[in-house]
Amino acid sequence: MTPAPDALIGRARNLEELESWLPAGGVVTIVGTAGIGKSRVARALFDAHKGEKHLVALAGERSPEGCAAKVARSLQLQAGAGAADIARALEHRRDALLVLDDADHAVEALAQLLPEWTERAHMAILVASRERLRLRRERAYELGPLAEEDALALLRQRIRQSAPHAMPHEEQLRSLARWLEGIPLAIELAAARAPLLPQEPSRSRVDVLRGGFRDGADRHTTLRDALDWSWELLDEDARTALAELSVFGGLATIADAEAVLTAPEANARLDVLQRLIDKSFVRSVDGGLRLFDAVREFAAEKLEDADDILRRLDTHLAAQANARGEVSRIDILAAADRIVRGTSRIDTANAAALILAACRLLLSTGPAAELITLASKTHHQFRAEGSASFLSELRLYHARGLRMLGELGDARTEAAAALAEHDLPAALRAELLTEMGLASHAQRDLGHAEELYQRALAASAERKLSGRLHANLGSVAHDRGDLETAETSYRSALVSLRVTGDARLLGVVRCNLALVLQERGDLRQAVELFERGLAELAQADEQYLGSIHRSNLGSLLLEQGEPAKARALHDEALTYLRWVGDDRSIVLCLCRRVAALSLQGEVAQSEADLEEASSLARGAADPLLEQVVSVHRAFPILGRAKAAEDDARGRELTRCRRALQNVEDALLSDDARAALRVLRTQLGNFEPSTPASLDDDALIVTIEARFFRAPNASWEDLQRFTSQRRLLAWLVDAHDRRPEAAFSISDLQRAVWPGERIRRDAAKNRIHVTLSKLRGRGLKKWIQRTDEGYRLDPSLPVVQLATTTPP
Repeated sequence: MTPAPDALIGRARNLEELESWLPAGGVVTIVGTAGIGKSRVARALFDAHKGEKHLVALAGERSPEGCAAKVARSLQLQAGAGAADIARALEHRRDALLVLDDADHAVEALAQLLPEWTERAHMAILVASRERLRLRRERAYELGPLAEEDALALLRQRIRQSAPHAMPHEEQLRSLARWLEGIPLAIELAAARAPLLPQEPSRSRVDVLRGGFRDGADRHTTLRDALDWSWELLDEDARTALAELSVFGGLATIADAEAVLTAPEANARLDVLQRLIDKSFVRSVDGGLRLFDAVREFAAEKLEDADDILRRLDTHLAAQANARGEVSRIDILAAADRIVRGTSRIDTANAAALILAACRLLLSTGPAAELITLASKTHHQFRAEGSASFLSELRLYHARGLRMLGELGDARTEAAAALAEHDLPAALRAELLTEMGLASHAQRDLGHAEELYQRALAASAERKLSGRLHANLGSVAHDRGDLETAETSYRSALVSLRVTGDARLLGVVRCNLALVLQERGDLRQAVELFERGLAELAQADEQYLGSIHRSNLGSLLLEQGEPAKARALHDEALTYLRWVGDDRSIVLCLCRRVAALSLQGEVAQSEADLEEASSLARGAADPLLEQVVSVHRAFPILGRAKAAEDDARGRELTRCRRALQNVEDALLSDDARAALRVLRTQLGNFEPSTPASLDDDALIVTIEARFFRAPNASWEDLQRFTSQRRLLAWLVDAHDRRPEAAFSISDLQRAVWPGERIRRDAAKNRIHVTLSKLRGRGLKKWIQRTDEGYRLDPSLPVVQLATTTPP
């Protein structure tokens, strides 16, 4: 239902809270910044009040006598009645409501009048003012901005009312609503100018939001008028301080604010900050101070010596960065931009600290393209005066950004070039070796990656880096299918990292350990580890890695049979991964969402996601990604089968099984194998999970060969032994398709360690070790060696169960 043109949108909770305050009597003051809607809320409460009520507009009144005269007239007292007469009149009125609106300039006057009135009155007095009165019996209610959805609803309604032909599309509308900060006056003024507003206006809000309503109060004609009205309430010191605070774009701590204010004494600085908070120019949010952008833009126009204030700010931010203290993302990136543009007035050492802090932020939050641009530009800018260590660190961040975007060869080259510099600190040399290892690892050159990680370990004994490198070595072992070594390495990394308290690294390692547990079938413990790791990543504000691991958790939840929860996690992760620009992670997340959507019956959307993933995978020229896409092509077919009638369902299931047969010859990654596991389990739901009787003379194998039973033997658990699982699963699939065929060492190596570059002698040794272990588990008689290679005995009956656990 469309709200009425004058309906108060988004204030239901505020009205409910304020209504609960009024019966207690005393003074309730609604405070908030210019244009936030204090008068609208106060008048809505007045309209809703069922008893006696009086509304008094105090706009422009400053004296106690003038305020008292207006209140007396509303109470219908005799001409000339004063404050004492009003107090006596109020004493005999119960359950009444007195609303004093537009009290911004009458604060001092009301502070003199209201104590006597509230002492004798048995009624509520509601005041709408940008400043609280600071009375003992006063309760101040800060009216904040509209929530995003409410702001969007108000904007949509007002545009429909004033310029329906100019309604932007949904994304433009959301962008505009965010730009307007949830301030109702700004929204209404913007709606009136909708045809002229771009998606993200680049001009100042106080310049754009003009041309108000002819029937509105003078101070609401434009946003500038509203702010000018408030500006008059400030003394000279407060005006100076507000202008100086306009250099902050984000949340500032008290220490940040004190660093830029010119007031010489600490007490004076705190006093002026308190006055600005009291008058609703500065908001106290999450333990810090924040200005609405409209207020900041207005105040910035009043700043007389911007260069000196910005120099103080940048020097303070550099000190915070050197101390690894809390810094505002907006302000650090703005400071870095001033350095790049050559407008900053700080020295080279402080500039280097700010640039590196900005690089750290972009590495954590993205987008990767901005990290690459900042690192490369400042490397060029400082190459004549920067230290070798600083320049190499810039190249390290450049390499990290390239790796995030999948430019792995360039990332290795950039890190290697930085490593060639002389006299680098040991810790930086180890970081560069690690980055080269990560790029090699992503290219599936696991032997080289392992060598680089070991060299990095030898280069630096720093505990945090040691923990990271043990985790990286665990990841190499995991990719090779050695779950035991992977788990041991990850747990060693956690021991090292617990001492450092680094929430980011602890979260990453915990999530990686969860992947190992998922692969060996311990799903319950894996979920617990994921949830704990994601909480640590959130604590560290690590949004990029948090998004990757939210999608990993979604994959696990899908395996547990919870597609709705899985889909929600993929949706959340995908939004941020698109912002970062990590195409590889986007492909994996899209494919996982394809699976969740298909199992929820949303086949059309799943097919759209699949085509996007396919296009990105082709562009990345990564065979492993293309294999993941190939496996997931079976999910929309399965989704149609689940929704089809019996005859059609049979045809779709046949197509799905055929699609699986087409990919089982591929060199599958862990992501593809996890998808196959879900597909086989789902297919098993359409048929008996176990045959009526299991032949004692047959080899019985569960999904992914997690468990098997050799003829006339007991069940064997391979969940912890990925290499053995992969090899047996591959031999079983090959036996099903071509029982007489035998396969070479190279064939088996590609099946067990897909995509990994391994020397021929090393591959031969690994295969022989893995075959030996399988033979020792009861398959000695059934694994045959021929002139062509290895196979399962063609005469061996093999039964593949559509479950991950034995019956």
